[in-house]
Amino acid sequence: MTSPAPRWRGPVVLGLSLGLAALLGVGLIVFGLLRPDGEPDPVVDESGVVSRTTSDGTLVCTARLASSSIAVGDKVPLKITIANLSDRTQTVPGGVSGMKILDPSGVTVFDSAESEAGFLGPPIMDEVLEAGETLTPLARSIVRVEWPSYVVVLPTCPLFRDPLPSLRLDVSVEGEAPQDPIRSALKRTHGLLKKCPPGLDGSERRGVINIPGAKKVPSMRARCSASVTEYPGFAVVEFTIVSPSDAPEFELPRFITVIPPLPGTDSFQAVRWRFVVSSSGVKEVEGLNGVHHTSPPPLRASVFEFFDGAWHRERTRCGGTGSGPGILIISACPP
Repeated sequence: MTSPAPRWRGPVVLGLSLGLAALLGVGLIVFGLLRPDGEPDPVVDESGVVSRTTSDGTLVCTARLASSSIAVGDKVPLKITIANLSDRTQTVPGGVSGMKILDPSGVTVFDSAESEAGFLGPPIMDEVLEAGETLTPLARSIVRVEWPSYVVVLPTCPLFRDPLPSLRLDVSVEGEAPQDPIRSALKRTHGLLKKCPPGLDGSERRGVINIPGAKKVPSMRARCSASVTEYPGFAVVEFTIVSPSDAPEFELPRFITVIPPLPGTDSFQAVRWRFVVSSSGVKEVEGLNGVHHTSPPPLRASVFEFFDGAWHRERTRCGGTGSGPGILIISACPP
């Protein structure tokens, strides 16, 4: 006669399994293979160059950092190339190179795939690569570092689904952080916030937006605010402009390639402008960028961007929802 299995057998086995798993996890954390949150730590390459070859050995994708250290606010100096290692013509699938960036704690602070989600544009065609030739795939993301100490860069290549091995990029900061970062950053807005300056504590103020030097452009009622994130030796200042000044509360998403639901049906706009402020000066890390909705009929309106030392104007028309760089003067459109 067979005795029934003890009813506590399952829980004990489960308990032993969980205990072993916990011990294994602690061991992995101690030896640096797992972070406490359970995510694997990337194996970081400090040589500045990483590569991966396709399974058939015909193509290799290489990612290279032009420098192992950059100043805060500078562009990540990453270049990705694809080379044909074979003795015959190869087809390289159309795609975009990019990067994922982690801070020292392992948190993702930038991801090309997320920032470019919803990007509209012509399809990227396959390319033919002759034996021994090299090409540079399209890269849309320009990332300027606004994080302290160092970052981990995981390059992405159109040949592979997963990122290439990780690269370490040190971030240098000289001197002490300015005492008044908002005042310093305001000087780099080139007159845009002259009549709508936020409080020096970042508090929201109401005013009007005028484009310096622009002719036949109506003033735009707005409310303007600033937020400051402080780090050792520098600060990140983000200006936010919402128009009209009595528009409902709205928070811009982290990435603005996918348009979030906008409040109401009246003409509305929200834009931001980000800067790094340090003892060495003020650097733009994200240009004017935002979302808008304007009411018909399709009257003429203007979008302004600042680059190459001047304000540049692009003509558009009222009516519809959109996102992108620059600030749209929605006061030219019906309310």
